[in-house]
Amino acid sequence: MTPRGCLGALFFAPALWLALLSLGGTNDLDMLGMDGNNGPVVVVMCGLAVALGLAGYASLGWRSVVGAAMAVILSAVVCLSLYIVAPILHCWSYDTVATNDDGSYSCLNRDMSIH
Repeated sequence: MTPRGCLGALFFAPALWLALLSLGGTNDLDMLGMDGNNGPVVVVMCGLAVALGLAGYASLGWRSVVGAAMAVILSAVVCLSLYIVAPILHCWSYDTVATNDDGSYSCLNRDMSIH
């Protein structure tokens, strides 16, 4: 493996790990009831994954087929995570998110006041 390939792997491995971890943070949103607000954490992890992915793609060069494939996979996972977490982003500064009967989300603070 060339030094450029090692450097690209050094960037893409944690980027993909962060993207998959952010996808795991969205699993609680499908359940009914109240859950902790993971939205800000998922967005920050996706942002870090994108930054590391860009660094990995830049280190491999624009002609790299492996770099392009990794960028496509990383983009798909990040887009899926952000698509799932998008409905609760209006609850950015609240502690808890509750799922309503119609599928919408209500923002709650620790004192259980609905906003």
